[in-house]
Amino acid sequence: MTARYNNYGLTRQEFKKLCDFCQDKDFKLQDLLLESAKESNKEIAEIIFESIVGNLSYERLSGRYYIPYDKGSFYGYRRMCLAIFKTKMDGIVVNKKILSDSLNVKEWRRMTESEASKVLNMIETH
Repeated sequence: MTARYNNYGLTRQEFKKLCDFCQDKDFKLQDLLLESAKESNKEIAEIIFESIVGNLSYERLSGRYYIPYDKGSFYGYRRMCLAIFKTKMDGIVVNKKILSDSLNVKEWRRMTESEASKVLNMIETH
């Protein structure tokens, strides 16, 4: 079982924490998670997203939707999605550190993710 998580660079505990984070009622990074789901499998991205955010099993979802993969493959794509999401989250943290080093901390805290991305693009192009 552990190998399944290690294949994606995650521990079982990290996987659980990511799931809990995505299932929190105040979760604000739906777009980033959906983007990660699309990168893991574009064909069933919305179902993967729903599975993670809603904590819904393959069995429950396959009763609602046609899933052209077996249970093991579906959960593999789900794990891949969370690994991609974690990588993207790690990137945001790194970018936040870069920005906080170059901007006043109060300015950074007021920035939205979109504004921060614009600043990063400006930094990268110069």
